[in-house]
Amino acid sequence: MKPRHMGLAMLVYVAHLCLIAAYRLHAEDLDHATLIQTRISATDMMDESRVELPSIYQPVQRPSTNNFARFVFFAGLGGTGHHGWHATMAHSGACTTHPEAESRMRKLWYGDDGSVDLYYDQLVAELRKTTEHHVKTGTKQLYCLNTIKGSMLSYPDCNSKRHHPDLVSLARAAADADADLRVVVLHRDPAPMLVSLSLHRELLPLAEEAQQMGNQAAILYAQLASIDPQLFLCAPFTGVVQRADQISNFVVGGLGESFADAIREHYLSKDDDVAAAREKILMYEKHILSKMKTWEAFHGLLLKNCGARTPHVAE
Repeated sequence: MKPRHMGLAMLVYVAHLCLIAAYRLHAEDLDHATLIQTRISATDMMDESRVELPSIYQPVQRPSTNNFARFVFFAGLGGTGHHGWHATMAHSGACTTHPEAESRMRKLWYGDDGSVDLYYDQLVAELRKTTEHHVKTGTKQLYCLNTIKGSMLSYPDCNSKRHHPDLVSLARAAADADADLRVVVLHRDPAPMLVSLSLHRELLPLAEEAQQMGNQAAILYAQLASIDPQLFLCAPFTGVVQRADQISNFVVGGLGESFADAIREHYLSKDDDVAAAREKILMYEKHILSKMKTWEAFHGLLLKNCGARTPHVAE
């Protein structure tokens, strides 16, 4: 055999061995994932420190951070303040849109389910290209992935019964792209949220809206539990203005920007009367408390997720 052919054959052989090794590692992880379902005893489950989950079940770790390119997503159920953030960020000048990345992100969540991997790879490529550009040129920019143009991408966007934003896939894409992602989590008590959505904006009847939003609250809670808490900061609907400095610093700290003053000037601040909202709901629907209680239980879990990730304000 000629030397050139022998070298080529050797490269093919080495590549083949690498593929086999990678497959074995993946197979071992999948085997671990299968066996862990039956091997974890009740005692193990009570002690989280003794449970070592395989990598495919681990929360998504926070992507790398930098002070050049940054991406922010405002995550919350419909009625939690997206329009206030639309007014704030549009007037602040602190961020710009990224049509290409946002388009891929929307396709990943709302496009053809059979092509999601293609959309995912395209999103990763856009995030990576933008990050590398700003690092190379030494320029700084914040990109808003929602609230500026198009639908708000709340949970669920445009009342889709199947699709909704997915913080897990977004965080994983940012990690794969070495892109700096920040998430601002918006939350509000269910009763005034339901009044806003069903009675003021007339999106769905009360009972149907309560059912849908209870489901969405569970989805958002599960997604937050599946990503690194350092990725997100929580902003209560009635406490945004009081936390203007902390929220701005979380999103654009290190970029030489601040939109705290824009929050104070443009955010549509409102104090909710939870008791009055409950009474109003009962005036229209007397028999949907069971749905409300389920929604409130999931909201409580969301509040637990936000406990350590909500900026404190002076009393």
